[in-house]
Order: sequence, then structure tokens, then C-alpha cells
Amino acid sequence: MHLFRLLFSTTLFFLTSVAVAQDATVIMDGLVSKMKKYKSIKTTYTVSYEENGTVHSENGAIVLQGNKYVNKLNGTMTWFNGKTMWAYVVDNEEVTITNPTDEEIASSNPYNMISSYKKEYFPSLLSSTTSHYIIKLTPKSKSGEINHIQLKINKSSYQPVQMLIELTKSRMSIDLKSFETNHSYKSSSFTFNKSKYPNAEIVDLR
Repeated sequence: MHLFRLLFSTTLFFLTSVAVAQDATVIMDGLVSKMKKYKSIKTTYTVSYEENGTVHSENGAIVLQGNKYVNKLNGTMTWFNGKTMWAYVVDNEEVTITNPTDEEIASSNPYNMISSYKKEYFPSLLSSTTSHYIIKLTPKSKSGEINHIQLKINKSSYQPVQMLIELTKSRMSIDLKSFETNHSYKSSSFTFNKSKYPNAEIVDLR
């Protein structure tokens, strides 16, 4: 009898875990599908993180169109045209040019964590309220700095509103504020324009 109860409990736990994982996958697939249907996305956001016991907050804005984006965050501008990345630091007037890795793209584009979730993360549904889903994304690889990501999704708009990123030695939150879609941007919007920054020192690492 004890063995039967143990087997039943184990089977029930396994089936429940599978169902939760499937629910999370359906939700994430729906989110990614909706994002891909937009011609473009423009979002303002706030990044908060702790450093040496002090909490810091920085405001940013990102525009995405296809696999291109331009991101402005606290004195740094990043342009990516689908192949090449330009990272410009305002304080020292220096722009670094690279052909970035997937990790480098993810570090400058918070939406990349969502669009690449199937490749990089195992999803699970932590909670479902009347207004939001809370999804936990656990990295498939244990070699990176991210322990897990907690993603909050608005049920009515099916848009992400917050990412809580648990790192090996710290944590970070990204609160997504305004959300605009389906504007048209020229391809030049996603490349560094030297004429706008005539004093910039160029460091080409390609």
C-alpha cells in the first residue's frame, strides 16, 4: 500500500510538472508569435540593479524592427543592423564596432531573452492571476551568469511588463514602461551615423 501511494504521488507530481511546463510553453509561444507580427516595437524601460549594497536605476529606450534594433541606456547608444553592432559611449566619445555573438546581442537587447527562449531556456509557469502570468525561464546551460529569469506578462495585452534576472552574484530588474508598435523606421536608423558624432573615436574590432 505504501509503495502504491509512493508511485501514485510520484506519477502525479510528474504529470503536474509536465502540464505546467506545457502551459508555460504555450504562453511563451503566444508571446513570441505576437511580437513577430509587429512591424516594429518601441519601448521605454527602467533597469534597476544592486552594486556594492546600493540600488541603482537607469532609464532606457529601445526600438526593434525585425532583427535590427537601436538601444539607448544611460549614456550608451547601441545600434545593430542584423550583422554589425556599434556601441557608442557618450562620456569618452568612443564607438566600438563588432560582429557580435549571441551573448553580446542578448546583453544589449532585453527582448532577445524572450525571442530566443526555446533555444536558451526551460520555461515553467509560476503563477497565473487575473491580470498576469509569471513565467520562470531557467537556462539550459549552467555555464552562464544567469541563474533564472522571472517574466511577468500582461494577460489582456499579451505584452511583457517586467523581467527579474537572477545572476550568479547579483540581481537585476527591467520594468517595461511605454509600448508602441507598427511604426516604420529606415534601415539607417539601425546603423551608426558618423556625421552626427564627428568627434567619435572609432575602434573597429571586426
